[in-house]
Amino acid sequence: MGAHDRASKQGTHERRDRQGVPLRPSDLGSWLGICGFASLTVALILNLGISIYVVASAPWPVYPATSDRIFLLIALWGFAAPMAWGYSTRFVTVFLGLEAPVHRAAGVLCAGISAIVVCALARQFLLADLLARWRQPQ
Repeated sequence: MGAHDRASKQGTHERRDRQGVPLRPSDLGSWLGICGFASLTVALILNLGISIYVVASAPWPVYPATSDRIFLLIALWGFAAPMAWGYSTRFVTVFLGLEAPVHRAAGVLCAGISAIVVCALARQFLLADLLARWRQPQ
């Protein structure tokens, strides 16, 4: 039974290339990496904008406190945390013999990370902090 037949039986209609490899990643680590690098892009563009503002109009070469907080929230929760989580889901669980992560959680984690980034850009720091500290009940 080929990959296409298995996908048809399972009810999934995942697009695949000619070799049968899915065109979209299905594992948690890949999605966290994509989300992390997208947030890094936002952080770098923001950093460029803040730098241009500081050079052009600030009396001192210091980032404004609000802009600094926005940049740091995006850099930490949008890039560093997802990259560490993605690395951990791929390698640390294997090396330590831990249970495999729930790969279906990728969408929820990426949505949460994106919500933190959007809240930081909207200067809703309390909401961004609450989202960053939220834990699922066990």
